[in-house]
Amino acid sequence: QIINASKRVPVVLGDRRMPNGPVDCVSTDNVDIMNRMVTRLARAGYTKIGYVSEDMIMSNCADRYQGYRQGMAANGLTADERWVYLLPELRLNKMENTYRYFKNTPLGRHLPQVFLCSSDLIAVGLMAALKERGYHIPRDVGVVGFDDISIAAFADPPLTTISQDMRQLGRSCFQALLNRMENRNQTPQETI
Repeated sequence: QIINASKRVPVVLGDRRMPNGPVDCVSTDNVDIMNRMVTRLARAGYTKIGYVSEDMIMSNCADRYQGYRQGMAANGLTADERWVYLLPELRLNKMENTYRYFKNTPLGRHLPQVFLCSSDLIAVGLMAALKERGYHIPRDVGVVGFDDISIAAFADPPLTTISQDMRQLGRSCFQALLNRMENRNQTPQETI
């Protein structure tokens, strides 16, 4: 659909990548950001870091997961597959579906020290499920989100999250759109 639309009107993908695709793309460096978050957690003494995300259909999810894996390897940590959840059911209704999944899924006797989540909505759903199951956050397990949406500040406890500069992303998307409108025939550009 995007490809067809781009033949009629200028199109820019925001917070998504389509390498070598037919449209301009603007995204944050999700790989580096997630890699740096794992490093920050490792330096704070966390060695058991889990990961929760929807599956890898969207580029930003794939990039964040790649950054998690790179960060774990770079810090000499092992990504324990018991604590890595890449769930297709989290594509839609992220908060509710994460809550339902973790409310009903056996977690084993041991949890990681912290779960790193690919979005704040996933993190808030995870927190709600863990708390309902009797876990204290952050004493028993920490949870870190990604996006810094407004709900993060109102979670209980407030969610630790990675903040994206959405204004800068919006400005960059708008600039890419203006450039595309002025240069309809130029090769598609990817801005990170």
